Amino acid sequence: ICCLALFIYFINHISTNIQIDNIMNDLCVETNKELADLKEKDDSQIKGVEIQKISTVNSIESAFYQGVVKDQILKVCSKHKINLHIVPYKGQFVLEGQPLFYFDKNLDPDIVEGILEAIIMGDNHIIEDTYRNGFNLLTEIGVKAMSPGINDPATALVTLDYLSSLFLNRIKVSDFDLHYTSDKNHILRTSRQSFDELLRESMSQYRLYCKENISLMHKLKQLVQALVGREVYDISYSKSIDDQVKALDHDIKNHISNPIDLKILARDSIV
Repeated sequence: ICCLALFIYFINHISTNIQIDNIMNDLCVETNKELADLKEKDDSQIKGVEIQKISTVNSIESAFYQGVVKDQILKVCSKHKINLHIVPYKGQFVLEGQPLFYFDKNLDPDIVEGILEAIIMGDNHIIEDTYRNGFNLLTEIGVKAMSPGINDPATALVTLDYLSSLFLNRIKVSDFDLHYTSDKNHILRTSRQSFDELLRESMSQYRLYCKENISLMHKLKQLVQALVGREVYDISYSKSIDDQVKALDHDIKNHISNPIDLKILARDSIV
């Protein structure tokens, strides 16, 4: 009887967890939690930290940037009294010759060697363990839902609702993460995927596959309008939002031909 009860519970649990609505909700909840943690961390950091780009070092190979050994690289910063910025974000593919890092001191082979030893590069794309995973998966679900084989605009609409919530929290978070040396005199600044790139990648995919669907274009319009005028962590975010507003308006004018639909979309102008 116990085995039968456990089997029934297992079947119910699995069937519930694989439902797309539950998957999307879990992604949204977990991603919002990660964004909240990042915001709390950013609130304790100095805003607008700039690092002079005196010496720049390019990648010597084409590989995926997988992170740094933080304690080791902070010791290098402390020893040589430098402030360091790592250019790529975790999981980004860096081509040979592209900028890998820069610091605010004249080029020194000892400094470069110490930093390179603490940077992790690999041939395999790491499984994303950051908030970006939530944005990317929700976008992927929405775009695939609009494929001819699936044709599920209702699911695509729900993904945009979740993404609206996530982007409202992302605009409050920095594009960078700061790490301080033990004496607090020097900084290691690592990159997160920028808000501009995150918004652009997500919106461009929806605009490409949903540009002739009035319901989805209207939902996209609501998403970007919800971001306009909000308090943002960095002023550059507002420029990114305005660019997406203009891109969406362009696609609406060029791919929605019905005058009634255009009138509905024009009620709240985004020009």
